[in-house]
Formats: sequence, C-alpha cells, structure tokens
Amino acid sequence: MTLGRARIRYLIDLGGAVVMCGIVVSSYLLIFNPIATRHREIPELRAQVTEITNSHEQLTLVLRDLEQRIRAVEGKLKSQREDQPLSDSDLTSLVSRFSALEGLTILSIAPGAGAAEDGLDLRVETAGPFADCTRAISRLEAASPYLEIRALSINGPAKPGEHQCQCNWTIRMKQLADAPTPERSSG
Repeated sequence: MTLGRARIRYLIDLGGAVVMCGIVVSSYLLIFNPIATRHREIPELRAQVTEITNSHEQLTLVLRDLEQRIRAVEGKLKSQREDQPLSDSDLTSLVSRFSALEGLTILSIAPGAGAAEDGLDLRVETAGPFADCTRAISRLEAASPYLEIRALSINGPAKPGEHQCQCNWTIRMKQLADAPTPERSSG
C-alpha cells in the first residue's frame, strides 16, 4: 500500500510540475514575448514620429512662405488700386451687362453724388418687369464685395395691364480700403 501511495504522490507531483511548466511557458508566450516584440517595434515607431515631425515642419515653412507671398501681393494690389482710381466706365459697363442679361431696358446711367474718396456712385434708371428688376439688382450686388446698392425705387406700371416697372437705383463701387475683406479659414 505504501508503494501505491508513493506512486500516486509521485504522479501528482509530476502532474503539478507539468502544470507549472505549462503556466511558465504560457506566461512567457502571452506576456513577455509580445512585450519583446513591441520593444523591437519602438525604433520603427520613433522613426515614423520623426518623419511626421519633419514633414510638419516643412509644411509649416511652406505655409509661412505662402502667407508672406500673399501679403506681398495684397500690398502690390493695394498700391496699384491707389495709383489707378476707379473709372465709371467699368461700373457702367457692368451695370449694362447685368441689366441686359435680365432683359431690362436702360433708360439712363448718370454719375451719382458720392464723394470720390469713398467710391463711385452711379444713378441708374431702367424699365422692365418687377421680377427682372429685383433679380438684376440682387445679382449685381452679389457679384462683388465692392458693389453696394445705396438707394432703390421701383414704381409700378403707369397704365393698368402694363407689366413694365420703372426701377431707379444708386449703386456704389467702393474703394479698396472701404471694401470688406474676405475671412480666411483656419484649418
């Protein structure tokens, strides 16, 4: 009987040793091996981070260069606009084009009372359907941040059954300093 018990103890101890070895091997494979693998990946990750940082620095330099160029172009544009005053023929041709596109008849275009330093004013008198008048004025004002409708008067048809309205307005082409600056998006 003692011989059987000793053998059972031996088998239990041997089984325990096998289980302990299994635990050690499993913990090595599941814990230490991935850590070692990840430890080997660290230099690659550092290289990628360095590459991204260098790329970011280069893009920042390019962006600064572009911003300087934009400021230079804006400065040149401003000096050119100051050297070349606005001409009423440009504004007259623009008003004529938009009115013709909407099918309006231009009755008169005359200089307005606006001061030269503020911009150019034109008094415009047209005839046409109400919807065409309002559409032409709306499109004209939306065509440029430098254009602004200062006064507007639309008189209905003179005779019943007529569809022609008389439309009078004053439009101003602002000088560069008066014009709104477009907002830049930051991103």
